[in-house]
Amino acid sequence: MVAGRWRALTVGVAVVALLAGCGGGDDGGRKVAGLQGASASSTGTDEDKVREYKKCMRERGFDLDAKLPADAADPERDRKSDEADKACEPLLPNGGQPTPPDAKEMDEGRQKAKCIREHGYDMPDPLPGKRFGFNAEQWNDERFQKAFMACGASPQPGPTR
Repeated sequence: MVAGRWRALTVGVAVVALLAGCGGGDDGGRKVAGLQGASASSTGTDEDKVREYKKCMRERGFDLDAKLPADAADPERDRKSDEADKACEPLLPNGGQPTPPDAKEMDEGRQKAKCIREHGYDMPDPLPGKRFGFNAEQWNDERFQKAFMACGASPQPGPTR
């Protein structure tokens, strides 16, 4: 289902954008390479890396800033989206993988989950060593969106687990 996968991919980019300032190690300026020549210097800012990822995806026919029609189910497009993501993902900060949260971020995650529960959505606390997060299925649930917004969050989907 392309619409759901597209949303999940967009959620993934939002994750990286939200977590852009949250860490990552110095790799001595080495280049990170993906399929079909996708590469980025590890010395750019995380925002630069997200921008490069989105550019890479656009070059492969997937504009992550564009709205996808709800009836866009297309298995071939889904397959191509997966291929594009695999090619471009190394451009993301930390290769698209989240960095572990520190103690303050863990506490903030537990507070967010508690607030969401208090607003009527059964949201579990973050797992030890994992960031607060949710998936596209949760994001598409109106109850979750209302609780999330009531807790002062932005209308942008956030981190996934």
